[in-house]
Amino acid sequence: PIPGKGRRNTLIGGAAMFTGVDHHERFSVTTMMDGTGRIIDRQKIKNDAASLPAFAASPPENPGIALEATNGWHCFYELMEDHRDKIALARPLKTRTIEEARIKTDTTGATILATFPGQAPFPPLAYIAPRDARDTREFLRHRASLVSARTSLKNKAHAVLDKNGIDIEASDIFGKKVVQRLHGLPVRECYPIE
Repeated sequence: PIPGKGRRNTLIGGAAMFTGVDHHERFSVTTMMDGTGRIIDRQKIKNDAASLPAFAASPPENPGIALEATNGWHCFYELMEDHRDKIALARPLKTRTIEEARIKTDTTGATILATFPGQAPFPPLAYIAPRDARDTREFLRHRASLVSARTSLKNKAHAVLDKNGIDIEASDIFGKKVVQRLHGLPVRECYPIE
């Protein structure tokens, strides 16, 4: 990919072999096909710290990889990104319609993904931002979730005070001095203040 740009359609053309990956939480099923559609290899690999790097580092002839953008694709993709030139992230909604026409198993899912790059029309690819952009987005999402959790807890504290008829005269009831006062307030037993 171009530096600073995300990967998009980098797999179409140029890969003599392609590996389709049906990725799950604890394991992945892979099917490697050549350009004629002949199945070369099938594997079930554990998604752990030993198995995935070994799979990524030892591909015969560096085949491209087609992966469905399902939960947990990030870790798998980033391991492959360092070892493979051609990686596709297929949109799950588009691949699902094709899979529903057949009996769905992990093996057929991997085979369908391995077949896609050689056939038209290839399902639309999910855009993959560069790693630094992905890291920035993940940091911002994480921070937003923490801020949301903090706001939720503060709102619950206000609700407990309101339900007990307690009015505190302070601009910030979560300041150090006010928090010390909160511990001595008479609230109903169902709201223990620890």
